[in-house]
Amino acid sequence: GVGTCRLSYKMGLAYHQAMLFMLAWPFGDAVRIMSSFSFQRFGQGPPGVGNNSRHDKTDIVKCRGMPSTAPISEEYESDEDNRWICEHRWQGISPLIRFRNLVKGRTSVSTPGIVDHSEPGRISFSLTPKKGDRRYCEGLVALQKGYNYISKVGYQTDWELNREETCLPPGKYCNLAVQKAPWPKPNSWGGTCDGEWFQLARNKTEKLTYFNGGIVSPPGFIA
Repeated sequence: GVGTCRLSYKMGLAYHQAMLFMLAWPFGDAVRIMSSFSFQRFGQGPPGVGNNSRHDKTDIVKCRGMPSTAPISEEYESDEDNRWICEHRWQGISPLIRFRNLVKGRTSVSTPGIVDHSEPGRISFSLTPKKGDRRYCEGLVALQKGYNYISKVGYQTDWELNREETCLPPGKYCNLAVQKAPWPKPNSWGGTCDGEWFQLARNKTEKLTYFNGGIVSPPGFIA
């Protein structure tokens, strides 16, 4: 029924995308990122802790990898050797926390971020500075609903955005949504990107493809 479905790691990639959207959308002063453990019932405690125990110590934290499906597979759920989920370590989460902190209080949402976003299950928006030069935005977000193998809803094909107009100034950008390593502060960034690079020339994308989602950092940080 309504209100009985709670977002959790069991939703797999859909939960991952929900976290990315929450971090990218400039709303509120604080957000909550879970770092949880696997469970089979709602009253179940963390690994190593028995029912109704106040004294058991938790097991050593051994994190599972990020799920690759929506919802999670039986194989993913049955991994008893790595019961800690550690959502905060999933790709894109740490970089998007840095992204959020950089644009916090400085930007407002503008839509569309990309011209072609009329298809259902796709959304794009840009983050425009509240002050200064508003011809360019400070970040671009494009998200596409991935395929759910239970409901059979969502995309299995890439979202081709080549040659689409954007509000970003020309330069080279990193897709933070698929960045795995933590993202450094701007003044200590060494120019590396273990996610996906793409190039912008005259406000148009030269080569840009998103599968489940993509978020690029502020131009002053990455270009």
